[in-house]
Amino acid sequence: MDASDSASGTPGANAPRGLPVFGHVLQLLRKPLALMKSLPAHGDVVDLRVGTATVTVVCDPELTRQVLLDDRTFDKGGFMYEWARRYLGGGLGTCPHSDHRRQRGLIRPAFVPGRRSGYVQMIVEHARAAVSSWRHGDSVDVTSYAERLSSQVALATLFPTTTSQRALEGMRRDITFIFGRAPRLALLPWTSRRRFARTVDRLHRSIVSIIAARRADGDGQDDLLSLLVAAAPRDEAGESDTEIVGQVTTFFVASYESTASTLAWAMHLLAQHPESQRRLQAELDAVLGGRAPTPEDVTALSFTANVVTETLRLFPPAWLATRVATATTQLGEQTIPKGRIVAYSPYLVHHRADLFTAPGRFDPDRWTELSAARAPFFAFGGGARKCIGAGFAVDALVVNLATVFTRWSLEPITDAQARPKVGILVRPDRLRLRVLSRTEKR
Repeated sequence: MDASDSASGTPGANAPRGLPVFGHVLQLLRKPLALMKSLPAHGDVVDLRVGTATVTVVCDPELTRQVLLDDRTFDKGGFMYEWARRYLGGGLGTCPHSDHRRQRGLIRPAFVPGRRSGYVQMIVEHARAAVSSWRHGDSVDVTSYAERLSSQVALATLFPTTTSQRALEGMRRDITFIFGRAPRLALLPWTSRRRFARTVDRLHRSIVSIIAARRADGDGQDDLLSLLVAAAPRDEAGESDTEIVGQVTTFFVASYESTASTLAWAMHLLAQHPESQRRLQAELDAVLGGRAPTPEDVTALSFTANVVTETLRLFPPAWLATRVATATTQLGEQTIPKGRIVAYSPYLVHHRADLFTAPGRFDPDRWTELSAARAPFFAFGGGARKCIGAGFAVDALVVNLATVFTRWSLEPITDAQARPKVGILVRPDRLRLRVLSRTEKR
């Protein structure tokens, strides 16, 4: 972070219990979700100290919308984005406002409605294969199940079918390691980075070799990498390959890590709430009658979609995001100086008791009255920088749940609640559930 991060302005309320030198770094590393939930009590705009820098956290939903809608004034930036650009390149999720429209145009063909059917079919095939080894009464690590399934779908969507499984598995391990270490490295700049740098370098080389093979092959394939390669012809400096590497890692994290964590949380929540699980299964029986879901079915599975939305409210994968003010501006009663890091937290807003009744309770029915488009719901961001694959992510989650719960019921093995494991994303830690065949139960 540069000196401009601590530029003076009309001060916001200061979060308590900051330490000398470190500020609130240790709280962000040790108990970040509790810290986020505590901030609204101190004001609509609250200042944290991260080392010597000031980070202004927006706690009010309307001010959060202001930040998201004005992506020119509040551009992508801050410690996490600086870190991501340095190590992974400037993909769609991290690129500055000046390059966002161009990059979004390159990616958009991968998310046109006509491709929806193919994605749904692919998800169903992988999900059915993933649960085929389950046996009645098995104890299943659903976190690992969700990660393995989501990574398989992401890799199949992203890379040519000619890519070896060994190479794909190596990239999956590298990306998982990189993003597991990211928050500590971004917040503690003196941390050793040697293993991390070696992993990033290996990942880049793997992706570049696949790009070279894709170009040499020449045959059109229906994968995202082929679209990126076709849209960004290589130059002598290899700059387009650097951008493609950034796009690949951005897409992989968005479609693999985010989907996996949400799927695992949804399975846990349904196991903890058997009445909601029965209602979901009754809807699946009525709409699908035991067959595989199609894109047309997703719209009819309204309660299943509400389960997905409520899971994203309780555990939004990206719990904190940062922007940088490109000009002096106003947020509520606080003047934000140029260069100030501004953070917003979907987790914070989603857990405000004045916005959601009993915010810690799993209640899919709240979305019968509420609309995710109009409610203070920021799981996918907002404005021009809203996740381009938000609709497909919801489709994937609905289809995954439908595939599992058509054949299986889940129940907890212990009374213990799953604990969030917070990195860049909020993931459940060591989550095992018992799977029961619905046929055997009957």
